[in-house]
Amino acid sequence: MITREFLPCNQMPGCGANHNGLCVALDDMKFKTGVCPFYKSTEQCRREHNENYDRLVSLDRRDLIEKYNLRRTPDVGEQV
Repeated sequence: MITREFLPCNQMPGCGANHNGLCVALDDMKFKTGVCPFYKSTEQCRREHNENYDRLVSLDRRDLIEKYNLRRTPDVGEQV
């Protein structure tokens, strides 16, 4: 099994890829502009995740949904 270490990130605490102060998206923190080009808000990450999940369902790609253990992420205040 391949594991990787996540880099610490305190640049964008509201980023959807920032999990407990660690960046789960990037493996290099050297940005030309000094500002993370990957930043997405938690809401934007949730919305894109659900759009991608819905697309896989529409394509009947249950193999990928099961392989990556995907689930819809509820909207704020939404009951699952």
